[in-house]
Amino acid sequence: MPAWRREHRRPHPGRDPRDPRGREHLEALKEQAEQNLPSTSIREGLSINKMGNVVDRMGNHLGHIGR
Repeated sequence: MPAWRREHRRPHPGRDPRDPRGREHLEALKEQAEQNLPSTSIREGLSINKMGNVVDRMGNHLGHIGR
């Protein structure tokens, strides 16, 4: 898109962070995202070794971190 077109584009109402309605919308989205986070308690006591493997305290291989 040419630069002159980008300069004249108006942001969608309520999505511009400088607009108070946009800030409210952004805060609501952040709050919703925080509520939908999964529990991390299942990962307690696990670590990731240098090869990217998920291991428990005894060094048993439980999985691998994807690329």
